Amino acid sequence: MPVVMLALALTSGAAERDYRFDGKISREVLENYLSRAVTLTDFLHGKGSVPDNLRFLTNTGAKFVGRAIYRWGDEDALPALIETAKPIARQAHQADPDMILQAACFEIVTTSVDKLPVPEWLFRQISWFAHQPEPYRNEWLRYAWKWVREHDSNGWLEMPGSRTLHAPVGNQWWYWANTRSAATPEGFNQEETIKAIWAEDRAEQPAAKRLPSLPPPGDSEANLFSRSLVSTGHLARLERALAKARRGEAVTVGVIGGSITAGAGASLPERRYGDRVAAWWRQTFPKATVRFVNAGIGATGSDYGALRAKRDLLSHHPDFVVVEYAVNDPNTQAAAESLEGLVRQVLRETNQPAVLLLFTMNQEGANAQEWQAKVGQHYGLPMVSFRDALWPEIKEGPMKWSDVEADVVHPNDRGHDYCARFVAGLLDRVLADLPPDDRLPQVKPVPRPLFSDTFEHVALFEADALKPLTNQGWSCDAGQPGDKYWKAGQPGSVIEFEVAGQVVLFMDWHIRGPMGQASVRVDDQPPVIREGWFDQTWGGYRQTTVLARDLGPGKHKVRIELLSAKNPQSTGHEFRVLGVGAAGAGPEN
Repeated sequence: MPVVMLALALTSGAAERDYRFDGKISREVLENYLSRAVTLTDFLHGKGSVPDNLRFLTNTGAKFVGRAIYRWGDEDALPALIETAKPIARQAHQADPDMILQAACFEIVTTSVDKLPVPEWLFRQISWFAHQPEPYRNEWLRYAWKWVREHDSNGWLEMPGSRTLHAPVGNQWWYWANTRSAATPEGFNQEETIKAIWAEDRAEQPAAKRLPSLPPPGDSEANLFSRSLVSTGHLARLERALAKARRGEAVTVGVIGGSITAGAGASLPERRYGDRVAAWWRQTFPKATVRFVNAGIGATGSDYGALRAKRDLLSHHPDFVVVEYAVNDPNTQAAAESLEGLVRQVLRETNQPAVLLLFTMNQEGANAQEWQAKVGQHYGLPMVSFRDALWPEIKEGPMKWSDVEADVVHPNDRGHDYCARFVAGLLDRVLADLPPDDRLPQVKPVPRPLFSDTFEHVALFEADALKPLTNQGWSCDAGQPGDKYWKAGQPGSVIEFEVAGQVVLFMDWHIRGPMGQASVRVDDQPPVIREGWFDQTWGGYRQTTVLARDLGPGKHKVRIELLSAKNPQSTGHEFRVLGVGAAGAGPEN
């Protein structure tokens, strides 16, 4: 039973919430409409009192009017209904030009649909509601609204405006939410409750819905900033971080990611995007002490990021965190699971830090934004896309890749500046409408996992923390911080470690040098062959690999054996083990 929906009007401008869109609708604007949705069946048919229904819509602040035209069968009557609807729609848009009026046609595609056992309760929901006492109806709407917002960050309750009843209330077969009056004597008196719920939501959730409008289109720079904003998310955490700085208290800004976050492509440390974001906080809040933590490590993904987050980032108790793994992670659900674990670790901190996702890109304009944005949407995170802002300019010609990028993936100084300005642009918009401290919204509980919380519970054992069960021919070089490893150069050398967790990860070193191959096995699972030789000349890098998933409880043995095989271009057999990690790890780790 497909549903065909026709929006009879697009929109422009709004005083408090942004309802502007032209063709493609942003996540922010979509949520603004969903948060003010009401079903008013047959409104554009002229059913009931049109003036009183218009008054109901404008009084409550409804923006999306569901089933304004409604057809189940008799589809040939739709053209005439649209003609009837036009003058009523004009009245509605004179009252509120932002209002969207939905036309819904339900059509039966096959006679087999008659054989489906449709439970009767599906048709009785509004009838059940209408038969409840008025105080209960009003209280239930408040309960349902709150429950949806607390349990589904992407969900909104569509308010009942008017619906047909399965069972009559007295002699009345139609439900109206309107306040009972001479114009609508059949009203059930939910109008003021709907209005109050939405008004309270406006106060409690200033977030994306009350931000000042973006600069008008036409200015090319303004278009970049408009495209860069993927979602403002739920901003209670960010507003509290900004309010803390506004009070002159010390705040910590943290960034975690790969080589872009570490600063590759920037000519000086202060020109890295993270340093520029920290500079925005210092310049905006001169009375606050702003500490900056850069937890970027080149050529690493969110899997290693999740393993090391506590050590490198959370130990500094950040108030605002930018996460950047859009080019280091593959665009897959598996990678999104490790990003989700990292995000959950940050959100679980007792000081309730704000998290923003930053999406960069490679030379093909590709990144992991598709899957990472699903995580961001689920947790209501602000998201900014360097790719969405600049790739159209590069693809269509006004901008060259070399204008903003130092190589195939790393932004140059100008590119880092854009990353920082896109983040700061969002911060500016939130700050412009930051409520006083006594009206700051409460931070919502961390929702249930979207994919998995496996990478929320991790254990990391760098080389110097690994204690071998057995060792034949391997030695530990624990000299420099960040450069510690177990190494062997004689084929046949074997070392074994033990780790507990549902997922076992392995970190090794890759470089163009006299490197060999190793066979790595977890318990009795098939071995994974790791190649230490790397064909590029720019240097070496750490790689994190998932060796095994869905393991049972208890400890698992990791066996590494140096092989006699090697790359034909390599002149040796050396292999370096940098560490072992576990996800889905218990507290004993």
